[in-house]
Parts: sequence; structure tokens; C-alpha cells
Amino acid sequence: DYTVSDERLALLHAHFFEFSFEGRVPDRTVFEAITNPVEYHLIAADYNWDDGPEVLRWIVTSSLCTQATAQLIFWRAQPSFYTQFSSAEEATYEAEVYTLLRTLCSSGRGASITQTSLPTTRIPIP
Repeated sequence: DYTVSDERLALLHAHFFEFSFEGRVPDRTVFEAITNPVEYHLIAADYNWDDGPEVLRWIVTSSLCTQATAQLIFWRAQPSFYTQFSSAEEATYEAEVYTLLRTLCSSGRGASITQTSLPTTRIPIP
């Protein structure tokens, strides 16, 4: 089922969206209670990367993380930028996202993250 109730969506937003702007930290206990992979995808799709990659790391290391969610996180991380670094130490202030990308690439999903059936030509928007 791909539906999420309004109440559940409000809970996800309260715990995982722009929490750092209010001086809060993400709640791992609430995260671990999630049993619907669609909720992971919703978090990843609306996530503000200014909150840091901790919640995204929780998602990609979870057995509930789908290929679609892993790909969403991978591509939104702008991996081409990180190809200039050979280690997390070299990435300095970008080390956490660099490590997230390395986790994705070594998770067993790595080979298929960059392969997609999405069109490679531009689709005109009327």
C-alpha cells in the first residue's frame, strides 16, 4: 500500500523535517518504529540536506530501504561533486555525505544505483 495517512505524515514531518532549524535532533526510536518503506521514501524525498545526512544514513542502512529510495538519495547527493575526493578525510566538511555515498555504493545496491530505465533524452514540458 502506497498511502500514508495525514496523521502519519504529520508525525514524519514533526520528527524528520528541518529539525536542526529548531535545535532538535532526529529521534532514532521513532525512526526504528517505521515499518513502511514508503515512509522512508517520503522522508528522503522531502528531506532538507541542511539537517545533515544522519537520517539518510539510517534509511540506506535499513533493510526496508527500497532501490528507488536508495537511488533518490544517491542522485540528490550530487555524486559527481564527490568524485574529486579519494577519502572522507580529503572531503573535509563534506565527509559525511561522501561517506553516505560510499555506503550506498558498497551496500550491494551500488551496481544498480547508477543503472536506471529513466529516459536519457529531455522530455519537452508543455
